[in-house]
Amino acid sequence: MNHERETLQRQLREMATKNAEASQKAQDVEMSVTRMMDRFENQMGEYTSFAYQIGTMASTSNGMFMGPGNVDFTIDCDVSVEDVNQIQAAGKRMRDVLRPALSKYDEEIRHLIKTLMEEQAELDEDLDKLGMAVEKQKSDAKNKALESEKELQKADAAKAVSAGQDTHDRLTDEFRHM
Repeated sequence: MNHERETLQRQLREMATKNAEASQKAQDVEMSVTRMMDRFENQMGEYTSFAYQIGTMASTSNGMFMGPGNVDFTIDCDVSVEDVNQIQAAGKRMRDVLRPALSKYDEEIRHLIKTLMEEQAELDEDLDKLGMAVEKQKSDAKNKALESEKELQKADAAKAVSAGQDTHDRLTDEFRHM
């Protein structure tokens, strides 16, 4: 009987140890799940914030808002529900609908950026050409101004010589009439 009693006590101790280990493992898993749920909630918040920024979600909740490609980009997933099928359905929608729609939107934005960059390059080139044309016109205007100044100086010199000649002729005529 002692032997049976010792065997039962040993089995009880082993069961208690296994029970404590299982309890610890359950607590560890529960903490891990809680951390994952918190991480998921944080990522949902980031997703929503980014969605508002890029325009895939309306910043106000005035009814249903369809984003680019006529897709509703909201994610309605409560990870605390007991029905895992709801979470799986939300995950399937994220994979099958949202991810491809976001990829398509990304491609459209990249194409738009490429187009805008090409247009910007063309505008920069046109601006450079206009700048060079303006500089050439400024240079031409400066040269014309210098030429005009030289011509004015020649005209003033000719006028002075002519005025001097007229004075000389007048004085000569006065001297002769005397």
